[in-house]
Amino acid sequence: MPHRLFPGIDSPRSEPRVALHASHERLLTFTLSLLHVATLPDLAHPSAPVAAGRARRYFVEGLPLHTAYEDLSLAARLRVAVPESGPLLDELQRDHQQIDACLATLLPLLGALAEGRAVPATTFREAVRCLTDVLLPHIRREKNELVPLCCRLSVADGAAVASEMVERRSYPDRPAAA
Repeated sequence: MPHRLFPGIDSPRSEPRVALHASHERLLTFTLSLLHVATLPDLAHPSAPVAAGRARRYFVEGLPLHTAYEDLSLAARLRVAVPESGPLLDELQRDHQQIDACLATLLPLLGALAEGRAVPATTFREAVRCLTDVLLPHIRREKNELVPLCCRLSVADGAAVASEMVERRSYPDRPAAA
């Protein structure tokens, strides 16, 4: 039976690379949605509040889970299993800090847009650009350099990484899926 968070695989425990790919796809979806809103001629467009609210929710709830997966679970094991990955992992962690800094500006703007309040278009577009200038190359780098390193993890490490990711994504009112 497909896993509810990762359609297409029976369990992320069996393939953490697939789970990481699925997580990147969600991240790209919300980032592209933000880029769409930023290109609207008028931020008062009827689609802006819905897109802003969804993106804000993802960047507040989903992105920290993704980052924790990479920084706490995956990087810790890769540093041991693939010691030469250290510089890449350090750079990716620095990107995460830059992304957080961009989000510190962007999240309040998304909140205002989601509530239908006016937001200065130039300020919003600059905040989206700040995020995407770091995030899009970061995702590409993870896809091209980080994901292939996952193949070098032991089966036990891969299972532990995926299990920790599922645990982080479980909610108090729902049991974690296996």
